[in-house]
Amino acid sequence: MASLRSPGMDAEGVEQVRRALDHAVAEAADAWLNDPRDHEAYRRLVAAVLTRRANYQPPLDLDEKPAAEQPELDDDLADRHPAASIGGAFDPEDPKAALDRLRGADGRA
Repeated sequence: MASLRSPGMDAEGVEQVRRALDHAVAEAADAWLNDPRDHEAYRRLVAAVLTRRANYQPPLDLDEKPAAEQPELDDDLADRHPAASIGGAFDPEDPKAALDRLRGADGRA
C-alpha cells in the first residue's frame, strides 16, 4: 500500500490511500469482533490501526535544523496610536449618527 507521504501524491491518490487504510482497519476490527479470543485477528487490528495512525499523523522531523529564524514582530502600534476613549465622541441618544460616523461620510462600511 502506498504512503500518504509518497512524493507526487495528488489529492485523489491521498483519498484512495485513506480509504484503503480505513477499510483495512474496519476489516480487522470486524474480524476481531467476530472472535475476540483470536489473537491473530487482534494483531491484524493493532497493525492496521498503527499503520493508519502513521499515515494520518506523520511524525514531526524535530531533528532538522529550523529555517532562518523569523524576526520578532514589534508592536509599536500602541506607541503611534494610543488608545482613546470614544465615550465623549458619540452622542448616546443618537446611535444612528454614531454608526454613520464610524462608517464614514457616505454611510458605507
